[in-house]
Amino acid sequence: MASTQKLSGSIGIAEAKWVRARARRKKKSVSAIVTEALATVQRLEARREFLARLEPDELATDAEAEAIRKQWRA
Repeated sequence: MASTQKLSGSIGIAEAKWVRARARRKKKSVSAIVTEALATVQRLEARREFLARLEPDELATDAEAEAIRKQWRA
């Protein structure tokens, strides 16, 4: 069974230029770039859904969030 599926759709001219340029820079196919972008959106949605389930006192404070960001950047 195939692990990919061909789709057809239309995107804006600016987006098409961007995806083609990124594919050239990364030496990947346009399909690979679109797949990466969709995976990123899926991860962001999953994070938002997870955070939406938390109670307010379970969320990081602004200071805690900044400390976490600093660790990620290190």
